[in-house]
Amino acid sequence: MTITTSKSCISCGNPFETADKRKVYCSGGCRQDAFRARHSIATPAFLQPKGEVKTVKKIKTISKQVVNPDYEGLDQRIRQLEGLLTGYNVSKSFSMEQEAKLLSQDDELLTMLTLGAIAVGVGLLVGVAGFKVTEDVQDEEEQKRTRLIILLVAISLAGLVAAASVGPIKDTKQRQKVKRIADLKQQVEQYNIRSLEAETELAVLKTRIKGIPKHLSQLEDIEYHEQQTDSLEGLATLGELKQKKFNTIAISPELTKLIGEPETGFAMVVHGSPGQGKSTFTTGLAKDLADYENRVLFIAAEEGFSKSLQQKFSGYESDRVTIGDCRTLVSIKNVLKGNKFDVIILDSVQQLRITPEQLTGLRRDNKSTSFIYILQATKSGHFKGDNSFAHDADVEIKMVAYEPQIIKTRYK
Repeated sequence: MTITTSKSCISCGNPFETADKRKVYCSGGCRQDAFRARHSIATPAFLQPKGEVKTVKKIKTISKQVVNPDYEGLDQRIRQLEGLLTGYNVSKSFSMEQEAKLLSQDDELLTMLTLGAIAVGVGLLVGVAGFKVTEDVQDEEEQKRTRLIILLVAISLAGLVAAASVGPIKDTKQRQKVKRIADLKQQVEQYNIRSLEAETELAVLKTRIKGIPKHLSQLEDIEYHEQQTDSLEGLATLGELKQKKFNTIAISPELTKLIGEPETGFAMVVHGSPGQGKSTFTTGLAKDLADYENRVLFIAAEEGFSKSLQQKFSGYESDRVTIGDCRTLVSIKNVLKGNKFDVIILDSVQQLRITPEQLTGLRRDNKSTSFIYILQATKSGHFKGDNSFAHDADVEIKMVAYEPQIIKTRYK
């Protein structure tokens, strides 16, 4: 893992992080400023301040979509009514089911069963008592006659008691059933009234909500600051342009012969059919750039930490090459939060699922970092994805049988 050290630039004094013990400038611009100071070279006019720069507070009005409170209130009430109707229907069905069960009950059978139980109970009591009385009678014939008379009396008495109970029992059970059925019918009637009220309100609200927008446009004032100057900027004479020095990235003579002298923050795209040596070529680029004191991050989205990648770097030692087993744009951004690199190699764009717009944003957020990215291609040789990847690159290389072919370069 690369270990960085905090230093202060000897030119501008600003702090910066670096893994290079020999580095004393935070940027190429500061290095050039120090060079001009040592050799008494005047700063070119286009690098000198042009007028007073002022920070002006401004207010920008933006429009954003917010939820309409009227729509939200009606929508909540509609959902509440729909829930109530479901509950009413379930309760009404239960009440009607209970009423049907009561109506299907056989009251005569229940009454006869009750009377039979009473008669048997009275008969048993009288019979037992009579048999106890006849135990003192000595004559067996007399004892038999007495017991028979007592049994007949018990049966008659039980019948009289049962007959006398028929009316009250039937009346009591009938009154209970009628009352219960009346209660159930009243509940159903109440459910019908509430359901009708809820259905009526629901229909009105559903009609009303159709004419109310779900979202509203709301204007909001945003405060921001803008730098302004009292002179024209971004202008240079031909003489000033010829004198202007651009920061270039250090590369080997062999690579310079191939692509020219790229400036800091350049973009290179490498593409080709499967098995043509794209990863092998970019691995060589990583070694070449690291040998010239560039900090290189190699994103191995295709191979990851694998035996094949290990073999590509076999026999090479450098603390300036860092391997990243990143598979998403988010993971790359997380790596860059605490680390600075001169060159980032992406192998490959398709595996990382990065769009041209996302790649542009990544370059914009890391302006001093150069990007080299691989595009996978079909067997016919046409790379997969948007043509913007190649169009926005400063250098385009096509790999054919492990040989790089320059399609375009802006530095030769």
